[in-house]
Amino acid sequence: MFCGERGAARISQYFVGVDLVQVNDPTAIAVLEREELVGAWEKSAWAFRKKTELRLCGLTRLRLGMKFTEIERNVVQMVEAMALRGNCEVLVDATGVGIAVVGLSAGVAGRASHSALAKLSAPVL
Repeated sequence: MFCGERGAARISQYFVGVDLVQVNDPTAIAVLEREELVGAWEKSAWAFRKKTELRLCGLTRLRLGMKFTEIERNVVQMVEAMALRGNCEVLVDATGVGIAVVGLSAGVAGRASHSALAKLSAPVL
């Protein structure tokens, strides 16, 4: 029992991946939906039938030369336009220049309540 069948429960998670700008490489933002469909109970496996689907919901490249605050604003706007605030995990690539930005966001989050990107994410349990 899957996809549109009665009784199939749908559990969706959203992930926003941000690959920050390099010298000749623009920032890329990708939004991925992971949907788990839970079907009927399978006695032989002693578990519910499950099917996982991944969908690319959004993909964009930002222009070169943008400040990190502008990039952050673009990510916030994209998440809000897709109505994902509080229903997504924002993942920033921490390699290259990303490590400094992630560290800066962590410092901001420590001094204030949260950075703008951290406020977009659902709480991790």
